[in-house]
This record gives sequence, structure tokens and C-alpha cells, in this order.
Amino acid sequence: MTDARLPERWLLDRRLGLLKDDAFRSFVQALLWSVSNRTEGRIEPADLALIPGFTRGAQDTLTDSGLFAALSRGRGWQITDFALTQTSKAELDRQDRVRTQNRERQARHRATKATAEETVPAGDVTRDVTRDPLGQDRTGQDRNKAGYVTNDLSNGSSDHSSDEDYVASLRGWNEEDRRETD
Repeated sequence: MTDARLPERWLLDRRLGLLKDDAFRSFVQALLWSVSNRTEGRIEPADLALIPGFTRGAQDTLTDSGLFAALSRGRGWQITDFALTQTSKAELDRQDRVRTQNRERQARHRATKATAEETVPAGDVTRDVTRDPLGQDRTGQDRNKAGYVTNDLSNGSSDHSSDEDYVASLRGWNEEDRRETD
């Protein structure tokens, strides 16, 4: 995928700020078209009809504003800041080659990995199964049937003989606390 850039400095660029909406839209569309077609910012007269949303006659406005430079003998226009702001065709081609090489290398890696997995005997342990048959105890605080944390974490029992006693002791504590504050 090729991306065109609209540099931050263009927000305050007088050339762009003075353009009417249709000319600005034509400039952006021409820039996007040129990047996607890897023309290095060169736009020929026949290309104008191929640029989506390009307003007829906008090339003259863009040339007058300095965003386009007219090529000699009516051969077209060059987007003036293209080389400074966009990725060159050579760099895009290099990136395509690197992506292709990476894709081929990854395909070879996956094929090698698939072959290696087919040769693993069925009795071996896979990566998703532990070798420890006992497993690991669950960590954290024990809770009783009522959902309260028990006091003695070492053996999983509480100091209270039943859950009801524990809840009653909490209620009694709250009542004693309220009596002291009254």
C-alpha cells in the first residue's frame, strides 16, 4: 500500500490557503493519483481525465499558485514539492521487493515448521501441555461459603465454627462499634 503525505507545513502554506475549494481538492487528488501511479509527481495532459474529481482548468490555477510547474512544450506538469514530501518510485519499488522477500521467507518458514510438526511422534508432549502431572495449587486467599476471606490461610479453615457464627460476629462487632460512637 502506498500512502501520500500532506505535510504539516502545508496547513499554513499561503499557496494552499489561497486556493478555492475545487482547486485544493484537485491538487490533493492529483497528488494522491501521482503517488499511487508512481509518476514522481509528473502529470501529463492525458492524465487529467484519469484523476478522480479533478476540476477542468484547475491545472492553470495550480500552476499560477506555484504548486504545479509547467513542463516544456506542453508535455504536462510537475507537482513542485513532490520530491520533498513524497516517497520516490525507487524507494517504493525497493519496499515492494523487501515485502516480497519477507513474504517468501515467511512461507518457507511456515512450510519448514509444518514439516517439523508432522514428524513429531504422537506420544510427545505438545507446547500446550505441562510435564508436571500434579499441576500447581491455586494461589490467593481462601473464602468460606458466605464468600468471606478466612483468617487462617495455611489450612483453609477459619477461627469460627460455622459461617453463621462468623457473620454473627461481624454483626456484633458493628453493633458494639455503633454503641461506642453514640
